[in-house]
Amino acid sequence: MREQASDDADVLIVKTAVEQSTHDSVAIVGEDVDLAVLLIASTPPTRDIIMLKPGRGETKTMALSTQEMQNCGFEHILFLHALTGCDTTSATFRRSKVGFFKLYLESEIITQAAITFSDLSSTYDQVEEAGKMCFLKWYKAPKKQ
Repeated sequence: MREQASDDADVLIVKTAVEQSTHDSVAIVGEDVDLAVLLIASTPPTRDIIMLKPGRGETKTMALSTQEMQNCGFEHILFLHALTGCDTTSATFRRSKVGFFKLYLESEIITQAAITFSDLSSTYDQVEEAGKMCFLKWYKAPKKQ
């Protein structure tokens, strides 16, 4: 099968992999974090797609299972990805995606912010406050006295 992406290739790759996973074992090869994010968010929990991340130099090739990635506690993966930047958004100034993902796993403030962002009944003010709290926590701003 050969297709040409008219927009974002990552979306086409993941969509094709999910469709093929209904009747075949599927593995994709890529280094892009966006690919992993889309796989985690898009693959039904009843299927498993393997993402092979090629090694370079001292880093070994990794095989990542979507089911394993989904079970790592990233149920708000799209929130995390949107806040930390993606292909079309520049990365947050001098902060890593991995660092924010770790903070999400450790911080109740970030977890609550993710819930607020995902809650359709959240008000604009609640989302704004949650976003501010995320950035203050991420940049280790001192607590108000």
